[in-house]
Amino acid sequence: MLGSTSDRLKELARSGAAPWTLVLAEEQTAGRGRRGTEWVSRNGSGIWMSVLLPLVEGSAVPGGLSLLVGLAVAEAVEEVLPGLPVGIKWPNDLFLRGRKVAGVLCEAEKGGVVAGVGLNVHQRTEEFPPDLVEIATSLALASASPLAPRVRARLVGAILGRLRAHADPPPGFLRPDEVEGLNRRDVLRGRRVSSEMGESGVAEGIAPDGSLIVRSPHGPVAQVAAGRVTLVDTA
Repeated sequence: MLGSTSDRLKELARSGAAPWTLVLAEEQTAGRGRRGTEWVSRNGSGIWMSVLLPLVEGSAVPGGLSLLVGLAVAEAVEEVLPGLPVGIKWPNDLFLRGRKVAGVLCEAEKGGVVAGVGLNVHQRTEEFPPDLVEIATSLALASASPLAPRVRARLVGAILGRLRAHADPPPGFLRPDEVEGLNRRDVLRGRRVSSEMGESGVAEGIAPDGSLIVRSPHGPVAQVAAGRVTLVDTA
């Protein structure tokens, strides 16, 4: 049991841990998402992991890195559990059948970037807190058949393999195949969105620098590089 895999990995990074150091936990007591929101991570119910990704010294964290980590997780799930197409919600959430199944949090640290992943695997509906029952899911809930034994171990291995493919060496801009993979899974594309930075309109996909392309009702196109994006109710 750990408070947070990312907090533990930060400690290791400050002590000189090498890139690709991995921290896994059966349970977290202080798991978190973006902006410090709580991530419920009960014993044995999911994958709670953090990886120290390499970063060129003195360079900024690439804007699309959270998306690349999310893409790696999506590809890993689809590899281990064929038939479960995973959607990606810019900039760092993963969805199955319209509900959130995973989240990514990337934080700069000495020696690289701490990439934290929380992936719901075995939870049943009644195990989610009341405020998450209608918006969260797990691989077990979304799967048409029972999950195989040791599925979490297989998923961790697949995630690490996909991360190596996408983040070693450290990325600058997204590769064309990565842009295609993200846009194919983009759950916001074609939907009306609003960003906390003031942009609003219809989401038109993800750009090579990792920003979200948004076209306003009057025609101008904006590229949202940071912040929170919400769906606009058009009913």
